[in-house]
Amino acid sequence: MKNNPMLNEVVLELCYLVHRIRRTGPLAISEHEIESVLSKAASKNVARFIKDGIQIMKRGGMYAYWKKYLESNLLEYVRNPELSPEELKAIHYSMYMLEYCSHGDLEEVVRHCRLILREENEDHERSEDMDYIYEEPVRVRRVLEFLRARDYANEAIDREEFEAFKSSGWEQIVETPALSRKEIQRLLGEHDQSMRMMREEVVKGNEMKFLASVSVIVLNGQNEILLAKGRRGWDMPQGYVEEGESIRQAAVRKVKEATGVDMELDKFCGIFYNVTRGISNHIFTGKPIGGTPEASGESEDVGYFTMEEARKKMIWSDFKERVRRALDESSHPFLIELWDE
Repeated sequence: MKNNPMLNEVVLELCYLVHRIRRTGPLAISEHEIESVLSKAASKNVARFIKDGIQIMKRGGMYAYWKKYLESNLLEYVRNPELSPEELKAIHYSMYMLEYCSHGDLEEVVRHCRLILREENEDHERSEDMDYIYEEPVRVRRVLEFLRARDYANEAIDREEFEAFKSSGWEQIVETPALSRKEIQRLLGEHDQSMRMMREEVVKGNEMKFLASVSVIVLNGQNEILLAKGRRGWDMPQGYVEEGESIRQAAVRKVKEATGVDMELDKFCGIFYNVTRGISNHIFTGKPIGGTPEASGESEDVGYFTMEEARKKMIWSDFKERVRRALDESSHPFLIELWDE
């Protein structure tokens, strides 16, 4: 397998950059510290380009405007005959990674970085005996998972701890071996069989059992959104409709159970329908009328957040899409149909 160690270091540093931005905000980031780290781990040219990108990011504004400045800088580096191909690739990819960093979504950045590493490192001449799905180098994978786990737990990682894990701490992690394509196909086949059996159980006499659920976007007087932190991270209150209960009653009940807040519904926004599973998720907006936000048996933490804070806290893109649709009144009422892959 081919490898580009310089690009690996850029990926790790930029993912750590996003973790720091989510904890402290972009203005608290030291681009000179990052330049110093990358000068040793990658190269001075790569470090200087990324430092310039971070400085522009901290000024704010739309990425499209300051991307032009980075592109002009990139041309200067391309014309430099002393730069190695590895340096040029690292600089080229970092320009696009910085765009995702500016969004402040660690999951999005990690996903994009992994696609870049796959494109750069995958060996297309792998034999049948070594027919493995590509995964990034072990060290890179473990450091990225370390960042994701701590970010999910809303725990900050300081520079000293990050460098220690990146240097040797990753070697203490025990992993299961990579699966071959044949093994993955076998597991997928077993999954398909279990799905068929489940459908046979729920489909009787050509009648399918459907499930109804609710999600509620509760906004207070400061236009802050109510979120609860559960097993899937931060999300708006949601859950299934119980037997003998109306959909509106379920929406009010789930908000109270998850957050301790009494609320009244403002508007029905639309439905997300999972065709594969037969689950309809009814989206409402509402406003608080009493109660105090507090953790419960369904949530370990509860609070109101600005839209920007909420977007950073919610790690699942489908949750974010539900909020976006609910707040876009021009699209109401909507019906979004989804199929499991």
